[in-house]
Amino acid sequence: MNDFPSYEKNMLKAIEIFPEYKDAHEYLGLFYLNQRKFNEAKVQLEKTLQMESGNIEATKALDIVNDSLRARSQGSIKKDSLQQHF
Repeated sequence: MNDFPSYEKNMLKAIEIFPEYKDAHEYLGLFYLNQRKFNEAKVQLEKTLQMESGNIEATKALDIVNDSLRARSQGSIKKDSLQQHF
């Protein structure tokens, strides 16, 4: 996954063609989380959970996203705060 722009573009295209492709939403959400694009990650992970409410990985990732967004809004997010989760 070294070609980040292509990865994102391909996942978005997959979702455009197959909007109910849960894995594409999940992978894109995880990608956005790793890129610290928390708002975008939240959207994709929530869509994943709408399709598969018992998805443990997406649930954990969404918890991290929500914690990160909360910390960001409070001005307390640290650069290495995501490292412990991955």
